[in-house]
Amino acid sequence: MTRNKDEGFSLIEVVMALGIVSFAIVAILGIFPIALSSNRSGMNEARAAQIVRAITGTIDAQSATFSTIDCYGATLNLATLKKNDPVVTIYASYPSSPSQPTFTTAPTSDSIYTIELRFDNDPPVTAAPTNLGAGKINLIGIRVYGKSQSEGAMEFFYLARNKG
Repeated sequence: MTRNKDEGFSLIEVVMALGIVSFAIVAILGIFPIALSSNRSGMNEARAAQIVRAITGTIDAQSATFSTIDCYGATLNLATLKKNDPVVTIYASYPSSPSQPTFTTAPTSDSIYTIELRFDNDPPVTAAPTNLGAGKINLIGIRVYGKSQSEGAMEFFYLARNKG
């Protein structure tokens, strides 16, 4: 059996093929950090929305009194809280289960999110500045920060209505 000199690959062809494959692998590996960052951002946004739903649900469930709302340890009087009042801060963590946050009014070593609540007791309710009067509604601005405020924040607004 005689072998033909043209059979097989030359060393140059093998090196060129390996170079092309290595460029492709480097390009694919370059996508991983972007994908991980996008995944982390999406998870933070989903958790922030879950936290806001929990807080607004708690406020809404107790808004018949409007003056003594217990929001995870912070007592809120929505009839008197105004724009220039100090920010109410709540902290959230996920210590035991990734699906259920735990809220506190003081930071802990497990705290992942800082939630700031800002209030406007008598906001205008239409395009023309009309007010319903203090104690009727309260516009609540909710800002959720990650572990660090330099990571940015997600901002939500909730209109609490006095059901009493």
